[in-house]
Amino acid sequence: MIIGIDLDNTIIDYRNAFWQTALATGILNDTGRKSDSNKKDTFPSKNAIKSYLLCRENGDYQWEALQGQVYGQYIHNAQIFPGVANFLLHCKVRGVKVYIISHKTEFGHHDTSQTPLREEALNFLKQNDLLSGDYGIQEKDVFFFDTRHEKVNKVKELKCSYFIDDLPEVFREDNFPKKTTKILFDIQSEHAMNCARKSWQDVNKFVFKQTETDDIAMYVEKGINKKVKSVQIIKGRGNSSVYKIEMNSGQEYAGKFYPDPTFDDRDRLAKETKACRFLHSYGIKSIPEHIWSDTNLNFGLFEWINGKEIVEITDDDVNRAAEFVTSLAKLSEHTSNKKFPLASAACLSGQMIEEQIRDRYATIREFADYNSELRRFLENDFAHTFETVLSKSKKLWPGKFEEQLSHNCQLLSPSDFGFHNIFLTKDGFKFFDFEYFGWDDPVKLTCDFLLHPGMVLSDKQKTLWLESMKEIFSNDRSFSQRLRTSYGLYGLCWCLIMLNVFTDSHGEKIISVVEKNKMEQKQTKQLEKSKKMLIHLNETHKNGLTYE
Repeated sequence: MIIGIDLDNTIIDYRNAFWQTALATGILNDTGRKSDSNKKDTFPSKNAIKSYLLCRENGDYQWEALQGQVYGQYIHNAQIFPGVANFLLHCKVRGVKVYIISHKTEFGHHDTSQTPLREEALNFLKQNDLLSGDYGIQEKDVFFFDTRHEKVNKVKELKCSYFIDDLPEVFREDNFPKKTTKILFDIQSEHAMNCARKSWQDVNKFVFKQTETDDIAMYVEKGINKKVKSVQIIKGRGNSSVYKIEMNSGQEYAGKFYPDPTFDDRDRLAKETKACRFLHSYGIKSIPEHIWSDTNLNFGLFEWINGKEIVEITDDDVNRAAEFVTSLAKLSEHTSNKKFPLASAACLSGQMIEEQIRDRYATIREFADYNSELRRFLENDFAHTFETVLSKSKKLWPGKFEEQLSHNCQLLSPSDFGFHNIFLTKDGFKFFDFEYFGWDDPVKLTCDFLLHPGMVLSDKQKTLWLESMKEIFSNDRSFSQRLRTSYGLYGLCWCLIMLNVFTDSHGEKIISVVEKNKMEQKQTKQLEKSKKMLIHLNETHKNGLTYE
């Protein structure tokens, strides 16, 4: 098998580069653009910038000049598309030859610096380690052409089994070989074509069906330059794929392959890697040690934890969990807020909780037309409770509802914290899963621990947890009041989180009646859990927190 791949906007991701370069060159400015402090900064798309510039006087010139800068001396603003490195390694494992075939002129339009575009592109690939041979391609496997016709002729000459490109015009060329399977890399889902794939993960599934354990072994061997003896997938570990990896030396590691980041801006790998290194550096050893990670592969290697899940929770277990929070609180006091970003789904004000509820509600409501029971629950029961709880929270909130919590009251939080992410070992508890780590209100961690549907705590244990949290954060004068006024709001968030199953299945091809029935059963089960949670929130709204 031989696979040909286009370069620009197929391998190299310029989505943010156009905006960053437009600012750096003064073609555009940032005036008036709003930014959400709770989310990773997002930039205007390439097409949006192009449309804007073409409407301006001398717009054609400005757009062509910007392109030349992006592909030339500002190419460092680009990155490799998520999944490209994985796909190349998968090709190498299977003995598939890969060529890069690009339609790229020698110099950019209106570029007075006369930066050689092809040379810059090759340097960029080298800097990202793609031409070292580790990924199965070298500089001799990269071809540049002045015209699209010449490019397609090369695809034909190399007898490519597949060719991957972001431009449908390439496949419409008269000389495009009929025996070559077309794959349109269509990240914006702009083209209604059967050959379109919106991410490299989708491309990988189309060509190779799935990621094999041999692929994971290749990741590790490339990363730490040691031979892998065996790879075993560990089931039931949430959104990420987790593997037990045994080396020839007998050393064991946990390998973590994170969810596709193409459309997910939470930087899970970067957050977890940084968190584990940081906590270890301050003597907190009750977390797995980070061994190695690769952003392009979206893969991390960690210390293997020999332990067992905590099935029956004891009072001592709750106390140990609280002790870990104490360690985090002490460390937070001496850490600059610039050291870490906000935790995923952080809530530093009542308004931020309200916005999360409304956003989650709007997302799930889009799918409620396909399920009448879900629609009735959302529009009647949930909506009524939300307005009631929100009104009371706004009246009793300490200070201004929209005012963010001061940094000295914030906590470096794992965000997803509970016994589902704790193992019991011979040396005590080991805490793991720091994909969402960052600054947050400790009240959110406190409430989430109580509300998490994956944990079963007795009322006594819930009281014990609350007492511990109040003691840890006793210097925070508004802690208890924020807890009382936000508990119901966080509970409403959980009601909606449990309904994500209705959105997760959207767009998936149901291949059998059995699978369809399983999905419907899962949806019914989650809807019942959400209803039960809502009943609890209504009782708490009426009678107050019974655990205090």
